Amino acid sequence: MRLVLVDSDHDAADERRRSLRAARPNWDITVVADSAAAMTALSAAPTDAFVAVLGAPIAESIALFESVKAQWPATLRVALAEFTERSAALRLERSVHRLLHQPGDALTLTVLIERSTTLREAVHDPDVLAAVGGMDAMPRPPVTILALEKALADPDAGVIAVAAVINRD
Repeated sequence: MRLVLVDSDHDAADERRRSLRAARPNWDITVVADSAAAMTALSAAPTDAFVAVLGAPIAESIALFESVKAQWPATLRVALAEFTERSAALRLERSVHRLLHQPGDALTLTVLIERSTTLREAVHDPDVLAAVGGMDAMPRPPVTILALEKALADPDAGVIAVAAVINRD
């Protein structure tokens, strides 16, 4: 497992790296302080996960995630933020897989990375991984499926209610 971590706060980055290594000593964790160093580190070797603490200006962090998504779409992309304005969060949503509250604990980050890796290992086709990783958002289920799920979850809904949903399709 190779992880690139971007954090301009050297002490916080060191603490996060130590916490992750304590949980998973076999992980290769590269810590960098800025966008240019991040791109260099990502170019150096295949990377499983990319984690960056959002800094100011936020536009620079968003641009970094957009670049990572474009060049390495199969790499897990996680943003850590103390507070993100709604407009920035909406822009960021298109280029990250997860936005976590800063500082975020090592266990949450470890579980997220491992779960992603497990799912990635289940898919053996690199083109499929790149296509899924490069999507702006996961497709939403059709309205009929959502209505059907709602009707089936309602203990008071009977066969007629379910049939009405199906009939509308």
